[in-house]
Amino acid sequence: MASALESAAAAIARLDARVSASSVASAWSLRAAWSGYATALQLQGVEIDEAEVFAWGTGVNGQRTLHPTPHANSPDRQNSLHRR
Repeated sequence: MASALESAAAAIARLDARVSASSVASAWSLRAAWSGYATALQLQGVEIDEAEVFAWGTGVNGQRTLHPTPHANSPDRQNSLHRR
């Protein structure tokens, strides 16, 4: 089992090194940021899919548009997403 874990970790490290050194590194980093943003919104109780955040980030028209609220710490954080 330890050998399998070691092999998997080495494969992931090689993939990470290839992506980091490639021309897609900035896109990969941006994707990770959007994924984290989607997770943060979900943890705050906002019903949103990662795909909706990606659509917003790329400018593709989705079902929702993200609008920042004037008071980020208000209990109405869910109102920061408005359906069009």
